[in-house]
Parts: sequence; structure tokens; C-alpha cells
Amino acid sequence: MNGAMLLVPVFLPIAGGYISYGIGRKNKKVRDNFAMLLALVELAVSIAIFIMYELKGGTSFQIPMLAGLGLNFNL
Repeated sequence: MNGAMLLVPVFLPIAGGYISYGIGRKNKKVRDNFAMLLALVELAVSIAIFIMYELKGGTSFQIPMLAGLGLNFNL
């Protein structure tokens, strides 16, 4: 587990929304199950990040010079 896990709570719901839309066009029941699974994965990752914060005292992830300013996630 490293700082890249900080990206998951931000970008997983965005990607999951697009995937869920595609699934929902075919089968609404499968879409609902996928959305529930996605929420559970998001919860598990959030708990893992919290535990990592408690053990290490914080973490960060940086992509310098992304869009000219960079991307920084700190916890």
C-alpha cells in the first residue's frame, strides 16, 4: 500500500459511473449489483487508507507538472 491509494477514492467513482451507465443500458439488475460492489470496494479502500494513516502518520502522492501545476494528494 502506498500513496497511490489516495487516488482510488477520487477516481474510482468517476470510472465506476461510466461503467455503470454502460452496464445499465443492458441490464438494470446487474447495474445495481455493480454499483453496490463498487461502493463496498470504495469503503474497503477508505478503511485501508485510514489504517495506513494511523500506522504511518500520513502519506502523500504527487504527480509533478501535471497540467502545469502538478497533482498533490496529502493525508
